[in-house]
Amino acid sequence: MIKKLALAALCLPTGAAAACYGDAGTPLFHCTVEGGKTEIRVCLQGDAAYYAYGVPGKAPDIVFSRHVQDIYMTPWPGISRTYWEEVAFANGAFEYRINHSFDRLGELKQKAALTVTRDGLQIAALTCQVEAIGVADFSPLFNAKEENGQCWDLQTRSWGSCS
Repeated sequence: MIKKLALAALCLPTGAAAACYGDAGTPLFHCTVEGGKTEIRVCLQGDAAYYAYGVPGKAPDIVFSRHVQDIYMTPWPGISRTYWEEVAFANGAFEYRINHSFDRLGELKQKAALTVTRDGLQIAALTCQVEAIGVADFSPLFNAKEENGQCWDLQTRSWGSCS
């Protein structure tokens, strides 16, 4: 089903495919799903965050970027023993929402997942393999949003101007 999304996705030129691979950018998230058949990558390069999905070791089936101001992010509120974060990339009618969590006491396994919606309706839900969650830290994206004039308001749970 996700491979069909690749045909519908608006992708950047091939140079963007390298954005989440090698030394390009700051890795924010990486995991494999579907028994290791596919992987999800998110990275930050300058003021853009890249989403990539595809077969490990090959060019991604889906890859696109958004300016950090155009990415929805819910940071951890700083309470509870479970640390969690979530980001969402819009791409036309599609939204790719990635979340991850871990127990700060180390007693529970780390979790991560991808939910894909089209026009607000869920069309796919993939759970990352616990042992294959490589990177899961959206704090550099949080910092980039602040550097670009957006501040998180814990009271309203929303992003706004830092003024």
